[in-house]
Amino acid sequence: MGEKLDILANILSMLIWVYATFPISQVIRAAGDSLAVSKSGTIDFIFRDLAIANIKIFGYVAALVALFGAFAMTLS
Repeated sequence: MGEKLDILANILSMLIWVYATFPISQVIRAAGDSLAVSKSGTIDFIFRDLAIANIKIFGYVAALVALFGAFAMTLS
């Protein structure tokens, strides 16, 4: 009985991680869109806009991974 529950928990954890890819891809798309409309020069773009976008992406993705990781860990 316990083995079947472990298998079910693993399947649900995988589904949670698959679901997590959608908000993560939306975060990356939004950052790319904000970079696309940037009117900065090359130096400002590289050292300001790109750096800020990377920091935001890392923060949002880390928060989403932590959130969905916590959901997945409650099942196992």
